[in-house]
Amino acid sequence: MSAGADPIRSVFSTDVCPNCGYSLLGLPDSGTCPECGRTYDQSEIILYGYARGAHENVGNAKGSRIIWIAGVSVAFGFTQFAWFGFRQFGPVIGWLTMAAVCVIPVLYGLARRSASGHPGLVQVRLSKEGCIQYDDLAGRSPLVELYKSYAWVLPIAGAIVLVALWRRDSIKGFHFWFWMALALALECYEWIECRKFRRLMHRARDDLIADWNAVYRPLQPWNEVESFSIQLTADETCRLRITARGKWMNHDVVDAEIKCSAEEIKSIRALLNHFIGIARSAASSPL
Repeated sequence: MSAGADPIRSVFSTDVCPNCGYSLLGLPDSGTCPECGRTYDQSEIILYGYARGAHENVGNAKGSRIIWIAGVSVAFGFTQFAWFGFRQFGPVIGWLTMAAVCVIPVLYGLARRSASGHPGLVQVRLSKEGCIQYDDLAGRSPLVELYKSYAWVLPIAGAIVLVALWRRDSIKGFHFWFWMALALALECYEWIECRKFRRLMHRARDDLIADWNAVYRPLQPWNEVESFSIQLTADETCRLRITARGKWMNHDVVDAEIKCSAEEIKSIRALLNHFIGIARSAASSPL
């Protein structure tokens, strides 16, 4: 079975532009979107739904899970930053820290939920080249781009806070040097990652990459996929997970809850087995 076979095409027809969400009803199976000018065709399977697992946040989770995710995020931020904010600098700095770390990201994620012009909040793409899940379909995010471009400033700010605490004798020598070393190591890592991200963003703007998500998440080739699973859930949905090998550990390239029928589930399973089988056969065959 191939991605362009008639049974697959009949089940997974692309009704909206995968890049801008414009309706493609009445248009040819392949061509150029009249709204955004990007090309589309039926050889790439596009699935929509909600994020799960490590991909999940308040901006792309199912509605019934938002309160749980928001509560966990706020509780985690409070336990991690309350000591620095409230005990060391007073209630004003404490509440400002809590707002910056916990409340503002949650509100920002909720606002972006309504900005998606697609049938779902996440998009899963399956093609003969590989697979990928896009976790934010609301367009470019200035806040996220700012963070990913200048996150190297945060370890420096943390180091300044450590020095201030040390000079006030609020932190002992061993803890000071331990956290300072950690901040310096994190600074080196963030500096490299931020430079890499800025280069990708520059290329995205110059080359007009169709989907800005490609800057954040490159396509995962099938020969790096370790396994996949499809579990039925309620309301005619299924949870699709595709796990790939990483440098240090395996990770879920795709973890989403998508709405699909029994026929579509069978087609997805057959399609994934086909793509992975071809990739493994090519990897094992002699040159």
